[in-house]
Formats: sequence, structure tokens, C-alpha cells
Amino acid sequence: MTGIIEQVRLWQRGETSLDELTHAFVGLDEPGGEVGAAITELCGDVGRTGNAQEGDWNSAEWRAALLGCRARTWPTPGPAGLLAGSGLLILTDGQQGVVLREGNQRCLPRAICPSLLLLAQTIVMADDALDAREVDTLRQQRTQATSTSLSEIDPIR
Repeated sequence: MTGIIEQVRLWQRGETSLDELTHAFVGLDEPGGEVGAAITELCGDVGRTGNAQEGDWNSAEWRAALLGCRARTWPTPGPAGLLAGSGLLILTDGQQGVVLREGNQRCLPRAICPSLLLLAQTIVMADDALDAREVDTLRQQRTQATSTSLSEIDPIR
């Protein structure tokens, strides 16, 4: 976990990109517990550094940021979710959460953490459903193209 926390620090100091930080989180195999431990450590840092209230956004900015998010979820050992948007990362395990922005982090109120985890899970499920539908469509197109082209071939007599 120290590696992922160090990646967060590098990004907050401007020494790495948000994409690199996102890839570091996405690269975690299936350790929802590791994400939960990272959230706990990052929220503890907010208490020590006191930067929780800097740069608050209004509701329209939050809505726009959430609508543009990509998501990743981890099912075990405890569920956790990542929402990655333009200039921010949101990590939550449904009980606690943290918003990370360059040079700033903020613990989320406990009441909204389950909703954000559900949002991450919904985005992932919707992506999976679209991928499955696209695969079915491509499979059907391939079948139709094959049957059409085979019917146009003249038999050898």
C-alpha cells in the first residue's frame, strides 16, 4: 500500500500525472482492502494537514465532475470503488471516502460514501453491459457477413 500512497503524494506535488495515478489504482489486482487502507491513511492525513476545506466546489461543479467520471471497483475482501474524473479521484469503500485533487484532499461525509460506491459499481456494470451488447452485435454482423459471402460463391461442378 505504501506504493499507492506514494503515487498519490507524487501526483499532489505535480510530479506525476493523474493518468499515471489512476493506472496505479487500476493496476491493483483485487484488493478492496488495500484501497480501504489507503482511504483510511489519506483521511488521517487530512486531519494532520488541515487541507480538507480548501478549494470546495459548488454542486454544479460536482455534478459535472461526477458525470465525467470513469470507474473501477474491487469486490473483495470488502467492496471499494474509484471514480476518476477530470482533475480528481474519489476513493470509497462505502463507509469512508476521500476526494483527491492536485495539492488537496478531503474526506467525504460518511453519509454519501455508499452512494458514491454504488455510482462506481453502476458505471462498471453499465460498461460491462455495453461491452457484452457490442460483442453480440459484432458476432451477429460477422455471422451475417459470412453467410452472405458464402451464398454468393458458385459451387464447383
